[in-house]
Amino acid sequence: MKLGRHKGYNLASNIIFFLNIFIALMIVFGSWFLLETEFGRTVLSFAFAMLVISVVLKAVQWW
Repeated sequence: MKLGRHKGYNLASNIIFFLNIFIALMIVFGSWFLLETEFGRTVLSFAFAMLVISVVLKAVQWW
């Protein structure tokens, strides 16, 4: 039985999930452009690290 107080957490979790999808799509489709500059490589590595961290946290939550 879920209580109503966890509804905000579920909304935040769903928002983070859709942001992860957006980041993943940006990595896939924009990586060729980002790899041309040092700043782009830094942003790409940061985005990939954030994606991995959030996916691992979501997997731990499901487990």
